[in-house]
Amino acid sequence: EAAGNYMVLHCGKDHHVYRETMATLEQQLPSERFLRVNRSAIVNLERVRELQAVAAEEHVLLLKGGEMLEITRGVREVEHWLKYN
Repeated sequence: EAAGNYMVLHCGKDHHVYRETMATLEQQLPSERFLRVNRSAIVNLERVRELQAVAAEEHVLLLKGGEMLEITRGVREVEHWLKYN
């Protein structure tokens, strides 16, 4: 998750803060497992429980830990991931 000039990595119940940009972090993560779902969040697809449509062209991700994230990009990739995993 983006936090100004920092990134907050959520790893289970732990949080780690790094001085890194979203773009740099996104390039370092394996694209088959991680997806940038909005301007300030990259998600590990293995943590996705469900994709829900909330309105026309608006979706949210429900994560296995109970968190909810607005998704503004990558809807097709998430649908594909959920279908085949």
